[in-house]
Amino acid sequence: MRPDAHRSSQWFAVPSVVVAGFAVASLALAAGAARAATNAPATFTGAYGPDPTGTATLVTATVVPERPPLRIELDLGFRSNVLQSAALEAFSSDRTLTQSALFAGYRLGSLMSGLTVGVEWNAGSASAQARGSTSSIGVDRLAVSLLGRVPIWRRLVAFGRLQPGAIRVKTTLQEASVAPVAGQGLPQELSQAKWLPAADASGGLGVRFGDVRGSSTPVFGFWLLAEVGYSYAPSYELVLAPPSDGLPHRTDAAVRLGSLSPSAVFTRFALGVTF
Repeated sequence: MRPDAHRSSQWFAVPSVVVAGFAVASLALAAGAARAATNAPATFTGAYGPDPTGTATLVTATVVPERPPLRIELDLGFRSNVLQSAALEAFSSDRTLTQSALFAGYRLGSLMSGLTVGVEWNAGSASAQARGSTSSIGVDRLAVSLLGRVPIWRRLVAFGRLQPGAIRVKTTLQEASVAPVAGQGLPQELSQAKWLPAADASGGLGVRFGDVRGSSTPVFGFWLLAEVGYSYAPSYELVLAPPSDGLPHRTDAAVRLGSLSPSAVFTRFALGVTF
């Protein structure tokens, strides 16, 4: 073979590689456009050539569509309540009550702005010594959550939240001054359970500290959330009484501990994921 013929063969080989790459890229872009229109896998087949040997090459490009976001938000964290009621000192020496915080919601809008509608559940308890007896309080709370957020930086949002709902407050007292229950040798338990309407208003900041991305948009976003707010619930008379199925001959009197207001200033910290 003549030297100039060998150089000519090499010269044709370089454009062949470029043409092959351009063909694959063009087919992929076409498949992506079809996927955007139909949101379904798309396959395109084409040929380029011939190459210097006279052979045409078949090129196939398949694009699998990205899963659209489900717009679901899940948060898990804790909530610390500082109650103002003096009656709470019988159950918590520092008037604080810590609860778990579990939230699930559906996002309306983009990842960084819009409205989220969901449900939050909180549960927590505290205990103390009152008049030499063991006392405890447990609060369960279920609320509908309406959260609006606006971006203030690339990965930082400010948000406000309104949560109407209901709480169940159960207070108990192991009354040592009352004779033990027959056959158990334990102090009589005095208790009261109360359902109350409740409403929260709060505001805070959220930082998206990480995400798992598709080709162009985040598929999973990971958040750190912090907020402060006020929770309102009406006060009621705290009257602890023995169980209604007690022994017929018992005449244990109820214990009155004054008015209890479940209203509180609270802080909430949580880790969240959006997808």
